[in-house]
Amino acid sequence: MKIKNKYIIVSIFIIISAFICTYAYFATDIFSDLIKNTTMISGKIEMSISDESVNVQDLAPIYDETYNEYAYSKSFSIKSIDEGLNVCSKLYLNISYIDTNLISKYFKWKIVSSDGEEYTGNFKNAVNGEKLELLSGIYFKPGQTKTYTMYIWLSYEENINQTIMLGGELKSSLYIEGIDAKTRNSCENITLVNSILFDNDVLSDSDKNNSGLYVTNDLNKTQDIDNDSVGEKVYYFYGDVKNNYVKFDNNLYRIIKINEDGSVRLMLDSTNLRSKYNTLFNDNAYLGFMIGINEGNSTSYGISVSNKYDSFVKTILDEWYSNNIVNESYIVNNNFCNDRSLYSGNGFSNNETIYNTYNRFINNNPQYKCISSNDNLNISVGLITIDEMMFAGYFSYNNGNMIVNNNNFLNKTNPYLTMSPYNYIDGANVFTSIGFSRVDNEFDIYPVININGEVNVVFGGDGSLENPYIIE
Repeated sequence: MKIKNKYIIVSIFIIISAFICTYAYFATDIFSDLIKNTTMISGKIEMSISDESVNVQDLAPIYDETYNEYAYSKSFSIKSIDEGLNVCSKLYLNISYIDTNLISKYFKWKIVSSDGEEYTGNFKNAVNGEKLELLSGIYFKPGQTKTYTMYIWLSYEENINQTIMLGGELKSSLYIEGIDAKTRNSCENITLVNSILFDNDVLSDSDKNNSGLYVTNDLNKTQDIDNDSVGEKVYYFYGDVKNNYVKFDNNLYRIIKINEDGSVRLMLDSTNLRSKYNTLFNDNAYLGFMIGINEGNSTSYGISVSNKYDSFVKTILDEWYSNNIVNESYIVNNNFCNDRSLYSGNGFSNNETIYNTYNRFINNNPQYKCISSNDNLNISVGLITIDEMMFAGYFSYNNGNMIVNNNNFLNKTNPYLTMSPYNYIDGANVFTSIGFSRVDNEFDIYPVININGEVNVVFGGDGSLENPYIIE
C-alpha cells in the first residue's frame, strides 16, 4: 500500500467515558472485579484515574514522527488518594478486545508525562482479556497528581501490506496498581537487599527477644572481606519470621541472611530431595563436603581435608542446580563454610576427633567466620550450617541438652542435613536438623544458594508467602 502524502489525517472514532475512578489493589489481577466508586478496603492503596476508557477504531497508517498531530490521543491524570503514603505504581491497559490484525509491532503507543518524560511500546504482545503493562515504577508522594497524554497509532511501513489492519478496533481501559513505597524516595533500583531492609526494622543482636531481622554486633564473628582485620555486618532472620520468602527461577526460597559482601543467602523452602552426606563413614575425610580421598584411609589431616573429590550430597545438589537455576548470572559463588577446624583429635583416618562446630554449639557461640580458607568453599550450591541455624534461633544448647525451637522458619516436617561436621566416634557424624547422624544415613536436603543482592525485585512483593519478593 502506498501513501501519497506524508501527512495524513487519521480517522479515529474515540469513545471517551466520563470521569471514572479506578481503585488500585496490591494483589489482584482481575480488573473486571473492581467495583467503581466504592469505599477503600483496609490495607489497599487507593488511586484514581480521571478518564480510563481507551477505545480506538478506523485506523489509517501514519509516519511515526507525526504521532502528536494525527494519532489517537487522550489526556488523563492519576492521583494517589491516600494522604499518608508514598506509592510506587504500575499502569496497565486492560484489553477487553483487540482485533487480531492489530496484535503487531506496527500498532504502537506512547505516553508523555506533563514534565516531558516519554514512554513507548507496541501491541505485539497484547492478548484479549489480559492486561498490557505500560508504565512501571511511577512514584507518587502522598496525595500527588500526575498528568499524562496517551497516543495510539498504526505505524506506516512502506514494504508491508497493512490493508488488513485498517478496520481494526481496540477496546480497553486504563488500570493503575499501587504499593506502599514506605521510606523510599523513588521507585528506581528496588533491589532485593534494599527491599529487605525497607520492609524490616533492623534489630540489634545484643538482645534477641522477638522474631525479625537482626544485625551482628560482634564483627569478630564475621568474615573480613576488606582485609582490614575487621569483619563485616551480617543481617539475618531470627525466629518465626513470615516475611523472608523469595521466588527465583520458579522456586520458592527462604532468606537466611544478607552476607558480608551484600549477597543474599537463600534456602529452598520445600524439597523432594533426599541424600546421604557420604556413602562411606569410616574416615574423618568423609565429613568433607569435598573430600580428600575416595577409597582407603587418609594418612594425615592435610589429606583428609583436601578438597579433591565431591561428596555424595554435593553431586545431588549440583544436579539439582543444573536442572533448576536458569539465571545463573545472578548467582554468587560464595562462603560455603565446611568448617573442619579441630577442637580435639587429629582429624584423619578413623581417629576420634571433635570439631570446632561442636564446641561453638555447646557454648551457644555461633559465628559466620570460616576459620580456615581451605574450608571456605567457592561453590554455587551447598547446605545450611549449624552456625546459621543457631543465629536463626532454631538450635540452642542448655545443661547438656540440645534444644530445637520448632516455632522457627527453619523448621521442616522431616529432618534434613547441614554441611557442618560434628565428630568422628565410631564413624563420621554430621549435624542435622534434629541433632547429628552418621554420614551414610539418608535425610532430606534443602539446597542453599547465594544471589546477588543488587538484583531487582518486582514491585509489590513484601516477603510474605502470599506476596514473596520476586526476582526479575
